[in-house]
Amino acid sequence: MGTTAVVAAFTDWRSWRIPNRLLAASAAAALMVAAFDGASLSLQQSLLGGLAGLLLLLPFYLMRGMAAGDVKLMAVIGLYAGPLAIFDVAMVSFLVGGLFSLLILTLRSPSCTWLLLGLRSLTGLGTGVATRTLPPEAGLKTKRGVYPFGVAVAIATLMMIAVTWMQQTAN
Repeated sequence: MGTTAVVAAFTDWRSWRIPNRLLAASAAAALMVAAFDGASLSLQQSLLGGLAGLLLLLPFYLMRGMAAGDVKLMAVIGLYAGPLAIFDVAMVSFLVGGLFSLLILTLRSPSCTWLLLGLRSLTGLGTGVATRTLPPEAGLKTKRGVYPFGVAVAIATLMMIAVTWMQQTAN
C-alpha cells in the first residue's frame, strides 16, 4: 500500500498522471493478499474498502474537480485499508490537499512571485519552487484538478500506516 502511494505520488507530481498499470497491479496484489492471507482483511472487507474509496472521490470526478487517476488510487488504497480506515485516509487527504491548494494560491500570488524571483536572482535559491510546472491559468478551466491530488493521498496513506504501526507497537 505504501509503495503504491509513493510511486503514484511521484508520477502524479512529475507527469500529472497515475499509471493504470501501477494501479491494476497493486489492486491485484491487494486482492490476493486479502484472499490468501488470514492475518489481513477478508476479501469482502477489501472489496468494501475499494468500493468506499471509489465512492468517496467519484462525486469530485463527476463534477470535473478531480482526475480519474486520483479516484482509482483511492479505490486501490481502500482495497488495502478496508472500509473504515479509507474514510480516515480520505479525510486526511482532503486536509492535506486543502493545505496544498493554499500553498499553490500563495505561490501564484503576485507578491510571492516577486519574492521568489528576487530570492532566485540574489542567491540562486528557490529555483525549484519558482520553476515547478503548474498548469497555466487559462488551462485550469479545461484540465481536471489544479494540482496532483495523488500526492495528498500518498501523504495521508503514509500517515495512516505510521499511526497504525505506532498503535501496534504500543500494545
